[in-house]
Amino acid sequence: MENNWYVINVVSGKDIKAKELLEFELKNSKLDRYVNEIVIPIEKYKTIKNKKTVVKERNLLNGYMLINVNMMHPEIIQTVNSTNYIIGFLGQSRKSRKKPAAISEREANRMLMRHNDEPIEIDFKVGDSVEISEGAFKEFKGEITKLDKDRGKATVGVKIFGRATKVDLDVSLLKKEY
Repeated sequence: MENNWYVINVVSGKDIKAKELLEFELKNSKLDRYVNEIVIPIEKYKTIKNKKTVVKERNLLNGYMLINVNMMHPEIIQTVNSTNYIIGFLGQSRKSRKKPAAISEREANRMLMRHNDEPIEIDFKVGDSVEISEGAFKEFKGEITKLDKDRGKATVGVKIFGRATKVDLDVSLLKKEY
């Protein structure tokens, strides 16, 4: 028997609770053996604040989760539809007796795409006054003239021996001047 991916609509902000409740209900009903995976699509990203890089997570599809399940069992549809915080399968009303439509494996993989390179969320913008906190230019002050958010790099204009010089630096070496 082939397992297919289905999209479940859940109450926004209650994704994790809905997943936990559904897993609990499926286990109690002994239907969990038909379920491969229940996934909330998340993305990990890095944010840099005060020289510290912190990895955080954010929900990619708020209000939705994916389930890989064999839908030959109507009890699974009923369990999903009767679980708290779950609105139902995408494209199916709660009272509908029709089977929900599966999404392709390719589409599920696209929705669940996990990046090897985590995007960096940068707290700086062009024109910000900054101080360099490490390296050869430690304690130099300057202004960001160019910002490459994809690479996490900034070009900072600093004065060296009375002349303006542009220095390319990693944003983790910078701290905002207030």
